[in-house]
Amino acid sequence: MDGDEGKTSLNFNELFDISPALVIEQMDKAGDDIPLQDPPFSISVNEVGLTREDIPIQIKCPFRPNNLQYLSCTVRLHVNLPATKRGVHISRLNHAIAEHSQKTFGHLQDYVESLARTVSRITYQNSSQVFVSGKLAYFEDITGWKPEKNKISLEQIGLHCEGQLNVENQTFLQNAGITFSHITACPCVQQTMKHVLLSKDIAFTHIAQEMPFLTHSQRCKTTVTIKNISGVIPLLEMLQIIDKVVFRVRNTLPRENELLLVFKSHKKPQFIEDVVREIPVALYPSMAHYLNSSIETYSVSMESIHDFDIYAKSEYSMSELKRVLEKQA
Repeated sequence: MDGDEGKTSLNFNELFDISPALVIEQMDKAGDDIPLQDPPFSISVNEVGLTREDIPIQIKCPFRPNNLQYLSCTVRLHVNLPATKRGVHISRLNHAIAEHSQKTFGHLQDYVESLARTVSRITYQNSSQVFVSGKLAYFEDITGWKPEKNKISLEQIGLHCEGQLNVENQTFLQNAGITFSHITACPCVQQTMKHVLLSKDIAFTHIAQEMPFLTHSQRCKTTVTIKNISGVIPLLEMLQIIDKVVFRVRNTLPRENELLLVFKSHKKPQFIEDVVREIPVALYPSMAHYLNSSIETYSVSMESIHDFDIYAKSEYSMSELKRVLEKQA
């Protein structure tokens, strides 16, 4: 807000009949700035920080780089508190968050690095860590079976980034990734149906062989994180690769597109375990230059015929993925 917008009506001078500058100066001179006092026990604290919800962050849209876009994000940050300090100035951390919401960043990762370095600078020059997650909304053009049936779909993917600044060795590493929804079709029911027909000596016609068998499908939510990186992840390239492995859902789906999505997913049935194996293997060639990194995949399947969810998680180093591909060659 500019000008007097949002300012409190409370005036320190009028209420207490003394300048706030004089009060703060006297506090500092007397050693009564609480965070700067000696702690009761001279031991460090691993993490001191805060979590804020619905923080606006402006970045360049990954899908349309000429456009700017606000993300509503959760921001979690903390610093290492040295043994010589009693606490941190929380107002300084909130000021840093507010300042960063007035800036524009190329990527969410740029925001995280900038905030982590600022937090470190204003809190005793100590190591800091920042985690940010939010949803990116974007539009997709849906081609209809005739021009007047063309539509637009409003889609969302989750973005997240965690950055850690180590002041001792002056390194900054990040974990960054995406979250998306997709569907899977269960291969078990299909195989059972196949053997039901085989046991009845039912001949498979050419059409039957081309058509997937009956099965149930479920919506899944999957998060892919590239860990310990020092650069910006290629978001669009990642999505293009992921779309060759799984079948992401869409919010606007005309009838012919619905059939296409369901048919493709049933033609390639998957366990959730398949998902967390196939995605990192597919991503490896474009991520191999991050030599000391790993790819973590976490997927939750919201089962359609069961009253529970199934989850699977994998994490493979680049060297592990390289060995897998070499064996397949």
